[in-house]
Amino acid sequence: MSREEIRKELSQYSSRMRAVEIISLIIFMYMWVTLIAKAWQFDSTYKWIFFLSILVGMVAADAASGVVHWAADTWGSVRWPLIGPTLIRGFREHHLDQKAITHHDFIEANGATALVIIPWLLLCWYYVPANVFLFFVWNSFLWLCAWALMTNQFHKWSHLDQVPGFIQLLQKYRLIISVEHHKNHHSGDHTSHYCITTGWLNPVAEKIYFFRGLEKIITWVSGAAPRSDEKRIGLQSASSS
Repeated sequence: MSREEIRKELSQYSSRMRAVEIISLIIFMYMWVTLIAKAWQFDSTYKWIFFLSILVGMVAADAASGVVHWAADTWGSVRWPLIGPTLIRGFREHHLDQKAITHHDFIEANGATALVIIPWLLLCWYYVPANVFLFFVWNSFLWLCAWALMTNQFHKWSHLDQVPGFIQLLQKYRLIISVEHHKNHHSGDHTSHYCITTGWLNPVAEKIYFFRGLEKIITWVSGAAPRSDEKRIGLQSASSS
């Protein structure tokens, strides 16, 4: 496939998909605000747990972003039903054109993430814990969902040519993924530094060869080759040209 054919296939964004993403964002926001209000009212004695959960949720979101990013980069096809156009497409397009994400508005950048998270929020919606430990886990998961929703926005900011001052401050103190740190993912064949919420866990994952180990296990069990779809459409060579 030519570079232009690859770009055309990966940049498809239908009006139906946009409508789904708008609805998903509305549902997500309604559910999350309602649930976090319940969390705040849990017990005034344990307000410190509420704030600790914010940090735990952020670390968990960084881990989750790494696993999802790695999976979408490494396995599957943009032609798969549902997952292909909602999840895989964006990551594959990003390898072809790093700046494409900077032209996506909030809906296109984050709507698919909301769609994926909603079923998990439903678990929290129908189960509200009564004891302190389970509340800590439950509230941490709520914050994981919030940080996960914003991950692609943080990712988008790491590719802007001109970053707003406040965002620069967050990046400087590594509260969100920074421009400099994320460049590591794009220096080569996109096989490292997958965590894109804060990037805190990338050094650990790289040191223990976490994702390479997972790939070896999956290939051994299934026989599937990592990044075979990118090789099929010639994306690896296109992205490095």
